[in-house]
Amino acid sequence: MKKFLYIFLTYFIGSNAFANQPKDWQLGFQEAASSTMRDIVNFHDKILLPIIIAISVFVLFLMIYACIRFRASRNPNPSTTTHNVAVEVLWKLIPCLIIIVMAVQSFNILYKHDTIPKAEVTMKAIGNHGEWGYELQDENKIPEFIIWAQKDKNGAPLQRVQIIKGWIDVNSGRPKEKGFDVVCSDGLQPDPITHRCPDNGARVNINDCSITQNIGATELKTIWIDPEFKHIDDSFYYVRVLENPTCRWSTWDAVKAGFKPREDLHETIQERAWSSPIWYIPNQSDVDVIPLGGTLELRDLN
Repeated sequence: MKKFLYIFLTYFIGSNAFANQPKDWQLGFQEAASSTMRDIVNFHDKILLPIIIAISVFVLFLMIYACIRFRASRNPNPSTTTHNVAVEVLWKLIPCLIIIVMAVQSFNILYKHDTIPKAEVTMKAIGNHGEWGYELQDENKIPEFIIWAQKDKNGAPLQRVQIIKGWIDVNSGRPKEKGFDVVCSDGLQPDPITHRCPDNGARVNINDCSITQNIGATELKTIWIDPEFKHIDDSFYYVRVLENPTCRWSTWDAVKAGFKPREDLHETIQERAWSSPIWYIPNQSDVDVIPLGGTLELRDLN
């Protein structure tokens, strides 16, 4: 099952983390997401483009003027002029001035592009077999998760989005795990105490495997902050997206064959997708993270 699942993590998000999307019949670049790109777009639109248009129009005017003014019917005797000092000075001086104007602005942008600003957050990307992982170093800031999930075009509507958190308990030294429903479909809200979404009423008709219509979402997104975050805890987070219930494959086979579904098997399932984990590592960490055959184990080094 394929899903388009986007997860971004920032520290105290100060601006929109998403770049704008292209629009139909759009002219020019889409809305920039960074100040450097905005400078590039302004340089293109306000300096380069006007200069290019002005030069193109001027050259076109000169070509048309020369074709008309110096055509053979009007000048049976060609001019014997070989050079003109004023014209030669102008066609060298004016391009130099144009290039200087362009260079001053472009050098400022290049310098800004090469200057790496102080990062608000440092993230380490780790490539594992079949998946990516990410580590965040403690900087005394609480992480914010921007989560965005879209429905599979061949799947059932989305019911809810969860964040699964795992951490090492500082008292017992044992690993723990907890799930948070962070956004619900149909305008429902997670319970502030249990962190669970209410039932959205989606059901499956076991007789023909049809599902409840007009319940669920095609898209779910939110910004979430861990309400139980502690700076001293080594922890990880990953996103899990759940669809509305649908028939299990064994139920589909029974319906197609005209038999009653087996009683020893679940009649329905909930398809789901999940993201790669993001690890939060305190500065003074004494916990080693060990990948074991596609699973992850937290081991206390004490």
